[in-house]
Amino acid sequence: MWRLIPLAKMALRLTVFGLLMGSVEFLLKTQLPWFGYPAASLFPADGLPALKEGLTLGLALGISFAVYAGLLHRTVVKPVLFRFALVILGTAVSLLLVQPPFHLSFLLDELGAFSELIRFASYEPWMALLLLLSVAKHVAIGLMSLYAAGRYIRDASASYLKSREQTLA
Repeated sequence: MWRLIPLAKMALRLTVFGLLMGSVEFLLKTQLPWFGYPAASLFPADGLPALKEGLTLGLALGISFAVYAGLLHRTVVKPVLFRFALVILGTAVSLLLVQPPFHLSFLLDELGAFSELIRFASYEPWMALLLLLSVAKHVAIGLMSLYAAGRYIRDASASYLKSREQTLA
């Protein structure tokens, strides 16, 4: 029972993070015409699915982290390995769920080879911005995984000590 609250907090934190990422993506998609992106292919309504995708990403991250920590780690003995495992799990989930246009495979399909992509990005500033945003999104997910792992370790330790005090007293 003492692990339920830290697991729920971890899932909630990651869901809020997903909503935050979706709202940032929504703002960027609606403001990209100001950065030189072709305005004919983009409308403010096109950014609304970004909120749904962000929520989906946050829920998937939160549920997968909670299931992993709940099933495989009753107590975290080696915090460094636990953090590393959650970063790997977060990276895997993000590579599976991140949707275009912020995914590198979408850009590679659009333009062909990677060398053509770099050459095209040097001429089109919006393409360089999309590449940067794609990498930044995966980095943000990795950093949030580290943060969530650290907070889970802290919350689970406090909850465990609190539960042991009640049984010993």
